[in-house]
Amino acid sequence: MNLPLKEKLIEATGFVNRIWANFFLDLAASGFVDRGDPSGYDKAVGDFTADAAWHDLDLSAIVPAKAKAIYLRITILNNGLNESVSLRKNGNTDVYGARLCRCQVVNQAFDNYLLIPCDTKRVIEYQASNGGTWAAINFVVLGWFL
Repeated sequence: MNLPLKEKLIEATGFVNRIWANFFLDLAASGFVDRGDPSGYDKAVGDFTADAAWHDLDLSAIVPAKAKAIYLRITILNNGLNESVSLRKNGNTDVYGARLCRCQVVNQAFDNYLLIPCDTKRVIEYQASNGGTWAAINFVVLGWFL
């Protein structure tokens, strides 16, 4: 059958579907565990200290033992420009491996999907800047890697 290129790529045996099939097989083999359907945020703005210092964030009540990294979503909203939240592995002492979430527009929510390595106690660190007013630092664990 002579199908248009688009249909050839997306049909069941097409190139694109083979790529996605391989991606999901690789993901399953990687040790990724999807948390399922969380009923709400795990942490909200009142759970964070916004003083530009690094603080521990214990996720052991959510993430199982033997987890190596945590896949999460964080939504931030501040009335200041360039205010930020950073996350990194617990015990790290520099910012080079930290993930930065920045408010690029005043009073605009920004969603960030991050993969953060964790220590054996399932603790990560966060730093929230102390400018402006935080209306949202909403955090939900989506899954983890074993």
